[in-house]
Amino acid sequence: MTYSSQRKIPKVPTYLVKETLDDMPVFYKGYKAVLRKEKTLEDIMGASGLQIFIV
Repeated sequence: MTYSSQRKIPKVPTYLVKETLDDMPVFYKGYKAVLRKEKTLEDIMGASGLQIFIV
């Protein structure tokens, strides 16, 4: 018998996907809060040191 390790991938907009590893999306931390409209995309996306200094 062969078992398939198929994981159910939620329907999430592509702008919340940080990268893809082995054909599996890796979401930004806090993406569920964005979907619930508790946070904005800018709130959960990381910023570089220079961007933090400018802001």
